[in-house]
Amino acid sequence: MKHIDLIYSVIENYATDGVYLYDIKKDYTYLSDRWKSLLGYEAKELSDEFHTWEKLLHPGDFDRITNINQQLIKGEINSIDMNFRMIHKNGNTIHIMSKGQLIRDEHGEPNYVIGIHQDISEIRKKELNYDTVLNFIPESILVLKDRKVMYINDNGRELLGLKDEGFIPERILDALNPVDRGNFISGINDIMLNDNLKIHNDIKVKRRGEIIYLETFTKHVRYSGEDCILIILRDISYRKYIEEELNNKNEQLTMTLNNLQSTQNQLIRQEKLAGLGQLAAGIAHEINNPLGYIISNFETLKTYVSSFDKFLNQIEILLNLLIDKDKENKDKWRKQYDNTRLEYNIDFMKEDIGDLFSDVEDGFQRVSSIVRSLKLFSRADKFEDFTEYDLNDGVSSTIVIAKNEVKYFAEIEADFSDIPVVNALGNQVNQVILNIILNAVHAIKSKGMDSLGKIIIKTYEDGDYVYLSVEDNGSGMDEYTKEHIFDPFFTTKPVGVGTGLGLSIAHTIIVEKHHGDIYADTELGKGTTFTIRLPKIKY
Repeated sequence: MKHIDLIYSVIENYATDGVYLYDIKKDYTYLSDRWKSLLGYEAKELSDEFHTWEKLLHPGDFDRITNINQQLIKGEINSIDMNFRMIHKNGNTIHIMSKGQLIRDEHGEPNYVIGIHQDISEIRKKELNYDTVLNFIPESILVLKDRKVMYINDNGRELLGLKDEGFIPERILDALNPVDRGNFISGINDIMLNDNLKIHNDIKVKRRGEIIYLETFTKHVRYSGEDCILIILRDISYRKYIEEELNNKNEQLTMTLNNLQSTQNQLIRQEKLAGLGQLAAGIAHEINNPLGYIISNFETLKTYVSSFDKFLNQIEILLNLLIDKDKENKDKWRKQYDNTRLEYNIDFMKEDIGDLFSDVEDGFQRVSSIVRSLKLFSRADKFEDFTEYDLNDGVSSTIVIAKNEVKYFAEIEADFSDIPVVNALGNQVNQVILNIILNAVHAIKSKGMDSLGKIIIKTYEDGDYVYLSVEDNGSGMDEYTKEHIFDPFFTTKPVGVGTGLGLSIAHTIIVEKHHGDIYADTELGKGTTFTIRLPKIKY
């Protein structure tokens, strides 16, 4: 007790602030005379009891302060540093800054609480004037010290959902999303060290069960003579909503753009196919008309030649009869007849005319085959109709169409299996085959071979599908080219030679329209094999 008496003596003679001491084990309270005078009382007017100061607490701060004191007495915390309001003897409210320390015994158990009270009403009056100004500012303002709230204006209370709930500083940082809280506190520590302005975006705060987004501006300032952090809060929830809407709109626009590009590719493909089909059909029609009457006239000509041949035979019979009757001049008639036949090459023409007719007939058959191929390739009358399609016939007709492009650079070997028909847009599949064959020709040309290249075309079936493979021994492709060959506008051909749409369109036709597949096996410098897979007709 001597030590306690010494403390009392020092307090009474030297302390300028109100001092209090509470002996926890003995439930004894000491309140200095200065402590009592802060509240306007003489020493004898207030008893030294624990609940004396509690009775003088402002009702608005009672629950908060008594709760903190209980934590200190129980040893849950070791010190306090807080501001609160008390009621002066004259009925006015004064503002108290309280600092206290827990003293433990040799066993670590709570023993004493000793602390001071300081009247900071004058300081608070100045701050209240600042409050009036700050409450007119349309920003939400918060001041923190050691992560405790020193000040918050009305807009800040409104923003954080505290306007009608009293001043509860412990809840401010707890309202932050845990991840954001860590980043925010780390930013505060950095500000205290470096005195930098920090801006945090997209901080999530839970307000009355609703998640809002805040943007914060934090700066190191002096407040009430202490180092604090000034925080300006802005609700950017609507901005986030607009950003999300813009992102959604952007995604929709991107999808729309992709659809437009796809539609454009479809239109280009259809225009290309339609133009090619109409061209092929037109050529077939133009060739077929004159070919019809040429073949008809040729048949008539064959009849005429046959008649002339019979006529010549009759003349020779008559000549022999004449010679038999005029034996004296038979040598003369025979010589004259032979000379005439020799002069007009009658014997040679009779011998050669059969070969000429045979060659012409073969030519007619080849022209007719080209015309049929053009018609089969175009199929203009069934441009958008799925019909039974013979892949072997399609390949054969396409080879005929491509022959002029192929013959100077490659030889085609065709190996057709007995495969069933499929349900397809025949002219579009033909277009794909033509594109692959022409790509094979281009690959062979670019390799710069001394001899003709080779294109091997095979058809076969397996399970529910029929297959077409087109193999060439051209330049092949590297991995990057292989990965992008079906991308729109990707091409390895020189500018002005290729559009980069051929294989993209082929992919659309085979995969999207026919539910099949198209892929390439390739090795740089050795060649490429394109394979097309089409589903069989299911009956």
